[in-house]
Amino acid sequence: VWTLLTLAIPKISPMMARVLCPIKSPDAINSAKRIVIEDLETELERERGRLLDRCHDEFGTPRPDRDRRPALTEAGKKALAKYGKEATLLEQAFQRRITDSIQKIERDYQRQRNRQFNIAINISRVSPVSCFVYVVSRIAGTGVTEPLNFFRNAARFQAEVNAAIYEQYEMKSYPGGNTLGEAKSGFDPAQDRAPVMVYRYATLAEALGNSWVDILLLGCAGILFCGTAYRGLHNYDVR
Repeated sequence: VWTLLTLAIPKISPMMARVLCPIKSPDAINSAKRIVIEDLETELERERGRLLDRCHDEFGTPRPDRDRRPALTEAGKKALAKYGKEATLLEQAFQRRITDSIQKIERDYQRQRNRQFNIAINISRVSPVSCFVYVVSRIAGTGVTEPLNFFRNAARFQAEVNAAIYEQYEMKSYPGGNTLGEAKSGFDPAQDRAPVMVYRYATLAEALGNSWVDILLLGCAGILFCGTAYRGLHNYDVR
């Protein structure tokens, strides 16, 4: 029984979780991301062409001048100027769509992984050894919740970098799909530096708060085992 509790159950809990809650492989998730990006980029190219045609039609650009870069006629110049402004907004909208679609796929995958992970954790908690390991590793900052803490720190640092650097550029689009980034006024890339990542570990109170289930199960296991041992000794006949 002790061998089953201490060795077998912690080993088989991940396999049982994969059977009870199957999820897609990382390769399948990456393939889904690529498909989404390719579909949206194809749609963006179509919208760029339609936008350029509408700008030329609005200003009445002659047909021979529509394919020239730069345009020779005044109408063509006005059409390309308007296209540059509206194409930037169009690309920003599609970039947001791509980001939202990718984040949705990642959130769904992470939610499925967390569900499978929690099932494996709950199965392994049948073993008191697993409960003890979870408590100690959380206090040491190396427990099962530390990967989540790592991703929270990474997301916070990414938001700081976006605010400090990437949001300080304006993207401008030109016919032919060319996009150039220009720094906003007041931002000097040569002087402004990227923020430094400050990793935040879980405090002792947070570690113990996340381990209350394991602490409770350890207490119950201790009471059960001591009670069983006491009853066995009490009923033991020394004659």
